[in-house]
Amino acid sequence: MRSLAQPGGNVTGMSLAMPELDRKRLEVLKETVPSISAVAFLFSTGTIETELTGLDEAARRLGIRLQRVPMSEPGELDAAFVAIAKSGSHAVLVQDAPLFARQVDRVAVLALKYRLPAISQMPRFDETGGLLWYGADVFDMFRRSATQVDKILKGAKPGDIPVEQPTKVESEDREDPRHHDPTNAPVAGGSADRVTRPRPTRPTLESPPPIVQVCA
Repeated sequence: MRSLAQPGGNVTGMSLAMPELDRKRLEVLKETVPSISAVAFLFSTGTIETELTGLDEAARRLGIRLQRVPMSEPGELDAAFVAIAKSGSHAVLVQDAPLFARQVDRVAVLALKYRLPAISQMPRFDETGGLLWYGADVFDMFRRSATQVDKILKGAKPGDIPVEQPTKVESEDREDPRHHDPTNAPVAGGSADRVTRPRPTRPTLESPPPIVQVCA
């Protein structure tokens, strides 16, 4: 792929590869529970080191000790939360990765079990037991992908259609008595009203983002 604007070949689609949003989620978590000083980061073992280093730096700026908790398969989730609980981390940041998208309900259940405020990229994470969700509106992106398919069916070449990325991010939080701030400060929250926030500026990445392909 040459670029997002001109992918070339037979590839176009939607890209959700925005690792900078993990850094933003950490900021939102800190804003919501200001007294936390240690956060566990659940991430896929395939994550490149530069992304992890960027999150480490963001954590240091916020005065947070970041605990890396790598996972390679869903069956490791329970053990990961046991390790998090033993480490003394106050909250959980869930990486924006397919591995966790398929396990979002289980993550929420475990966060409740160990009374850990958790934030994820998955919509309605707060309704399944998590404290916060913050991420791209994936359902809107699915709808927008239909427009790309329509263009291809009408004769457009896939490689001439720009790869699209989210133009907005959304968040929801709620006050839930099952969650607690481990330092005994009250957990900030709302009534789960949807909030639309501007998308952060995308930094230059060392490798091209993966593409959700709509035509081969």
